[in-house]
Amino acid sequence: MAMGRLLLSRRYRDSQLIPAPPGSCPGMKLPPVALVSLLAAFLLPACGGEPSAADSRSNTTRDRGSASMEIGGEAWAAESAKARVNGSRLSIDLARSDTEANVTTRGQVKLSIPGFEGPGQYTAGSTSMFVVVSIDRSALADAAESDEKVIGAMKGALGGTEMHILTNAEVEVTSVTDTEVVGTFEFTPRAESPGPALTNGEFRAILK
Repeated sequence: MAMGRLLLSRRYRDSQLIPAPPGSCPGMKLPPVALVSLLAAFLLPACGGEPSAADSRSNTTRDRGSASMEIGGEAWAAESAKARVNGSRLSIDLARSDTEANVTTRGQVKLSIPGFEGPGQYTAGSTSMFVVVSIDRSALADAAESDEKVIGAMKGALGGTEMHILTNAEVEVTSVTDTEVVGTFEFTPRAESPGPALTNGEFRAILK
């Protein structure tokens, strides 16, 4: 199935995902207000400036989990995989970031699993999604320090952001310990909600 067009940095695009040809099905375009709010939710964790020496040591020694999948047939691997249990809901968060020149691209898979009771098969809830946010920081460089102009610049810099809803993704949790959740997942898009298929998904998410 043709994959929805994703706005990606050159390195990320060439090594991980290939945009679909013209005429293929695009992902759901986000309204400007949603684009701005996504900046904080998805992108800022990846744009915090140069890490300190202590941060670098911590990132190399800390277990950040692992995850991989195929998106429309193209390989994708997460840099971090986190899990959180809130009451009877399990949340899985898989993320990676790539930066080239002034462009930072952050891809994130969020799986929300209601009725979680431990290992077993589940269906992802309606807040599950796959989002790619690509921002050209140079587009913000000349923005004045007024809310209106900064927000306007953000809208332009984030104009290609896309989101794919993963409601009813199939998730199997194979093991749960005090420190991690391990499992598999896949998503087949429906005619009324087209987008890329996610296949061969695997995760070892660190419990937070």
